[in-house]
Amino acid sequence: MNDLESQDNSLTDYRSLKMQAQKEKDERNYVEAIKLYKELFEKYPDEIDTWDKVYYSWSLYYNNIKPAKDVTIAEDVELITELTSQSDNSAEDSACVYTLSVFKMLKVLKNSKIPTKWKDILYWSGKLNSDYLSNNTFKYTDYEGNKRETPSRKEEFYLLTTRALYESGEYYEAIRLSQEALEKIKEFRFNNDLWIKRTIALSFYAVGTYKTTIKYLKEVLKTKTDWYIKKELAEAYYKTGEINDALALAVDSALQYGTIDYKYQLYDFIAEMLRDKGLDSEAKLHNKLSYQIRVKNNWDIDDEELENLKSLDIDTTEVLDPIPLEQSLRVLWEDLKYESQEQLHGTITKILANGKSGFVTKKFSSENYYFNFYSYKGDPIEIRDGLPVSFYLEEGYNKKKKEKNWVAVNIKEEE
Repeated sequence: MNDLESQDNSLTDYRSLKMQAQKEKDERNYVEAIKLYKELFEKYPDEIDTWDKVYYSWSLYYNNIKPAKDVTIAEDVELITELTSQSDNSAEDSACVYTLSVFKMLKVLKNSKIPTKWKDILYWSGKLNSDYLSNNTFKYTDYEGNKRETPSRKEEFYLLTTRALYESGEYYEAIRLSQEALEKIKEFRFNNDLWIKRTIALSFYAVGTYKTTIKYLKEVLKTKTDWYIKKELAEAYYKTGEINDALALAVDSALQYGTIDYKYQLYDFIAEMLRDKGLDSEAKLHNKLSYQIRVKNNWDIDDEELENLKSLDIDTTEVLDPIPLEQSLRVLWEDLKYESQEQLHGTITKILANGKSGFVTKKFSSENYYFNFYSYKGDPIEIRDGLPVSFYLEEGYNKKKKEKNWVAVNIKEEE
């Protein structure tokens, strides 16, 4: 057999194996397809064309990557990024095995607990060109018939990558990319722009630019009023020397709904500010609460911290249920929250049809303030038109009018 005949036979064998592998892939026999593609790539490396690479990649994706729940898919995803390239889906969505595989890798990393996950996320997101990602959301109907919608690939990319940059200590790049996201994405889903703005705020805090931190967190707080946002804003105020504002926000955060186990650092922060104000005994109670939460959860406490607790005369051999201690501090928090404010007096003048809110009119004035029933310190069944009350004012945000307003809070019936 001469060289020409040998080449012809080799080409025939390549085509036969190629067709067999493609057939298995088309029939969704991905395990067999992968086996045949591996053989094809080993025997005929010089004959491999673009479609061989694409079909091999799709077989790997459907069999190994799509159903995966852990990072063991890394080798297969890496191979796909070598065999194929990212499609430009900026104008029109199309199935891209490269993009789908990288996003799957990002998803399993996000849900993992491996120590290097944020650095790993940056490695994989670095393989994506954000300009090629779709801005279209994915709409679907779930198993119960409910209409659902997920953020666009572009939005997902920015949310995860900016968070990873912050968690990895790359604060200036986190700020730059977050600001790029706010410029490039005109409409965010599920208020995801607030998470981007929070990342900017925390990054500015990390580099010591506290006034800019305050600016961004106040904007976030208009819509997202979670206790930890208030804690972060309080920390920024404290850094700028505005201790009264910081303490008021911190105790408001402590009063707000949220699992106390997650708030132990908040309690230590409140203790620090109370000591600054000379309230040592009250500060000690907060350190004690923080310590008991960590004991209950069997969290590590190093020797240096134990010595510090002992220096504060806190019994580290005592084990208590932290919940009653937390409940006992709420009266103090209420007092601290409003100590710098003037207590106002007035009358409930209107209850809205929803039965959950209404208006208070200030005494000797025509000024009306919106309130929610949960701000009433008593049995809500007592609320009625004409009820005389005392109250304080708190800055709120009218979402419909998109403007700040004052709302009545800490409302109590007056004799």
